Amino acid sequence: MAKYSLLEQHHRADDACQAQLQLQRLRDQRHKPASHWQDENQRLQQQLLNAAHEQRQVSQQLRALLSALPVGVVGLDDRGKVASINAVAAEILGISPGENIGKPWSALIQPLLAPRQDDGHEISLVTGKRISIATQGVPGQGQFVVLNDLTSTRLLQEQLHQQQRLADMGKMMASLAHQIRTPLSSATLYVGNLLRFNPPADKQRHFLQQIDRSLQHLAHQVRDMLCFVRGEIPLQDELEFSQFSQQLHSSLQQTAELKQGQLVWQVQGQGRVKVNQELLIGALINLLNNALEASSAPASVSIRLSCDQQLLISISDQGQGMSPEQLRVIEQAFYSTKATGTGLGLAVVRSVVKAHSGSININSEQGVGTSVSLVLPVVISEVV
Repeated sequence: MAKYSLLEQHHRADDACQAQLQLQRLRDQRHKPASHWQDENQRLQQQLLNAAHEQRQVSQQLRALLSALPVGVVGLDDRGKVASINAVAAEILGISPGENIGKPWSALIQPLLAPRQDDGHEISLVTGKRISIATQGVPGQGQFVVLNDLTSTRLLQEQLHQQQRLADMGKMMASLAHQIRTPLSSATLYVGNLLRFNPPADKQRHFLQQIDRSLQHLAHQVRDMLCFVRGEIPLQDELEFSQFSQQLHSSLQQTAELKQGQLVWQVQGQGRVKVNQELLIGALINLLNNALEASSAPASVSIRLSCDQQLLISISDQGQGMSPEQLRVIEQAFYSTKATGTGLGLAVVRSVVKAHSGSININSEQGVGTSVSLVLPVVISEVV
């Protein structure tokens, strides 16, 4: 047999020494009196009692803390079952805590949910409450579910939004009065001429055309006001993209011809969309009017319309454009770059875009022109 190396012999001698010391300690313990072991047993029992007492204190403090919290807390074990429910959580969910201990959390919460289209970051319950739900895991012990009742907060937000809309309407009324008064005065003038002078047929036709134009302008202003005040806009029109583009082409082309403008169209895509056709086209007429009025005669405006996964509409002019300062403040309600403008047109456009869950992007460079793009997620089916 090969001899051990010096290092191996040293390790073996060290292990033997440690074994001898351990054996000696065991022999010493064997000769200790019974009273020693009784004392040791009592000491260990007292340690266990102290640990159990501390655990009960911690548990009581935790229960008191959960009861005092202003939010709902549901404790889940490592299997996802309800282990505890504080009073606030029971009130928010409208349940009895004792009857739901041990129930799986998913089985408890699912029947209580009643999602709404406007939930956003909140979750609606069958009771009408709006809540937020967050979870916090505890490694090896399960997790806590934290519930916040946001019903009052949401109501206050809606009231504040309504108050802001009313305040915005108050700011707009003075300038809007001028917008209404001008076509009304014009129509009154032409009607007076028809009644007093009995002009020849060609003059009568001209007067009637001017009256019709003034009344259309008034109707447009009233429609915009109603659209802005109403706020919520239903998307009741479900139609083919080709139908929508044809109707939009007809309406915008008519508007451009009245102002002696020219439109350059780019249309592509197919599919089916769900929109509020009347209000969406009305909003686009507002954008087209802005583009035509910002351009020098003969005005030329580019219209891009595409339908893929989303509906994209872009209106671009080569007019005077806006400065960086004007672009920064254009987000303000009823801001207008025109001396007699109300800014209602752009406010209506934003309301319509919001109702379609879309977005609006405005790019402008002074002396070059302005481009307004709408992206609307209203395509409900695509044609492959």
